[in-house]
Amino acid sequence: MKARKSKKTGRTNLSKRRAPKSRRRGLGGSLLAAIFMLVALFTAAWLAYPHFWDYLSRQEAFRIEKISFENADHIRLSELNSLLPPLEGVNLFAIDPPTICSAIRQHPWVDDVTLYRRLPDRLVISVTEKRPAALISGERIWALDASGVLLPTDSWSGTLDVPLINYSGEGDLKAGCVLVHRPVLDILIGLEALRRRLPELWRIVSEVSWDDKGQLLLYSSASHTRILLGSKPNWQQMVDFYSFLIFQGGGSGIEDIDFVDLRFRGQVIVRKGV
Repeated sequence: MKARKSKKTGRTNLSKRRAPKSRRRGLGGSLLAAIFMLVALFTAAWLAYPHFWDYLSRQEAFRIEKISFENADHIRLSELNSLLPPLEGVNLFAIDPPTICSAIRQHPWVDDVTLYRRLPDRLVISVTEKRPAALISGERIWALDASGVLLPTDSWSGTLDVPLINYSGEGDLKAGCVLVHRPVLDILIGLEALRRRLPELWRIVSEVSWDDKGQLLLYSSASHTRILLGSKPNWQQMVDFYSFLIFQGGGSGIEDIDFVDLRFRGQVIVRKGV
């Protein structure tokens, strides 16, 4: 004989089934309310932002009293200041950062610019300097960055301890322009690779030149050693020479060497000094 469910038990089970649905409806309503509030807050902030910025730009307390430069270790500050528009007394929130950054980037040695507002009255201009990769000699001495951009040495405050490339090309060289000379650009690529991968070897190179046959020559800064790479220099030559220096030993490894020939793969031909 089957047992009959009571009406009370049936109502209890029905309420249990309805409870999760009620909770889901309550959770969905709360989520929608939260989204609505966030949208309302963002909209209010977006509408109020211009008015708030305009309010700040009219406050006397935020007028610029001091302009300072950061990370300009080798650039003369007088040259940077001369590029700036009139800013003294201007409100920090009324300046036009893109215009200021564009003006500072006109300096040939400036690679990038960032502005900071230091409340209440200080404007900080942080610059990133271009790094010299080599010097070239011609009618005057120019510096070059790794991309071949010409940089005036008279605008650099400090030493330029980089290799010198003997350049005999023609043309009107101007600061900020790229030197259009494929052999020199190839040398820059090689010097940069040498600086990153074998810095000990890069440090001993003081000069790069070509002989009368168009073969590439390196000169050591630690001695009078000439290092012949030939007309088609390659990276393996540097690896062979570096291995030779480690085996040779000594301060730079070449103090008593007059001439090194690296034109033959896997060979380092050396001529000792007298």
